[in-house]
Amino acid sequence: MSTLVTLDRLYDEAGYILPSNCVSDFAEFTVLANRAAERLVIKGAVPGMLREIELGFDSDRKISLPTDDYYHILSISYQDIPRHIAPLTDKYLGVGVARDAFLDYGYSDTDDTMRIYEAPRDSKEDMTGETVTALVHKKYVPVVVGSDTFPISAIGALKLSMVAMHYEDQGDQKTAQEYWILSMRELEESSRQFRGPVVPSMQFFDPAMTDATHQMY
Repeated sequence: MSTLVTLDRLYDEAGYILPSNCVSDFAEFTVLANRAAERLVIKGAVPGMLREIELGFDSDRKISLPTDDYYHILSISYQDIPRHIAPLTDKYLGVGVARDAFLDYGYSDTDDTMRIYEAPRDSKEDMTGETVTALVHKKYVPVVVGSDTFPISAIGALKLSMVAMHYEDQGDQKTAQEYWILSMRELEESSRQFRGPVVPSMQFFDPAMTDATHQMY
């Protein structure tokens, strides 16, 4: 049975692999550990961070996702049919938006804790009271005290990702990328060990590139 890694355990075991100038105390270690863990979660490499939730339409045919709890919606099922999600840029700069696709408007102008999605054009005009099932990416919750746990059971992946973050901070992208690759392999091996021979379908979200969701198999 897998066991989630605590901050205390990571602190005790990570010292030998971290560069000597990486962190100076427990507080700095915690900051780096949280940055590394959140990056793994955002990359979509951490099993168990996806949830199914119900979201209702407002009078403008839009649904709102609370981004305090979730990063974004990966997929939407409406009337038991999976629907594509298109970024707003496709409406104006791309090849257009399919009639059956939801449109991702990004963050609300009036509440930046909410992300807005509009119903497909082939949907009826009045959607009030109707709901969709959304597959969402749960947000990472930072650890604070030693007994707090990361949503990760592969301690090796956490240690390697901390080294990767350190080299990124030093501007050494080549070395950082080597450690990220090693970290991802550790997570894949951990997932295979505790979940059986499952072929993962992992979502990779890079805010620097686009609001669209890219899928890697």
